Amino acid sequence: MGFRDMIQKLFEGADDAAIAGRLLVLDDAERFEGLLREPRAVLLKHSAACSVSFNAMREVRKFLVAHEEVRVHVVDVLGSRELSLAIADRLDVPHQSPQVIVLRGGKVAWHASHFSITASALVDHV
Repeated sequence: MGFRDMIQKLFEGADDAAIAGRLLVLDDAERFEGLLREPRAVLLKHSAACSVSFNAMREVRKFLVAHEEVRVHVVDVLGSRELSLAIADRLDVPHQSPQVIVLRGGKVAWHASHFSITASALVDHV
């Protein structure tokens, strides 16, 4: 099962069709550079081999249910390791997994990792 399929599988419930459309796999540097030109962007670094990442994904899901205007760009830290490290370098944010990075105008407004990724923290910072 590929990363995109796994993300889709995580969001198969009745409420999840709209959420899955706002959970976008980010897998190339050009698209990442495009996000730096957006007024706001939310990145989630996720590892399919990590239970803490799945906990973070559940928190992101809770956040997305209540915030229909937000999209989250998910980076597969295993399958797109080079991109994940390039993001850390470009943003000057130490690489973590799981990790959420909120950008405003291409600059880091907030970031969190592991169990600090909660729906309520996302509400406060997005």
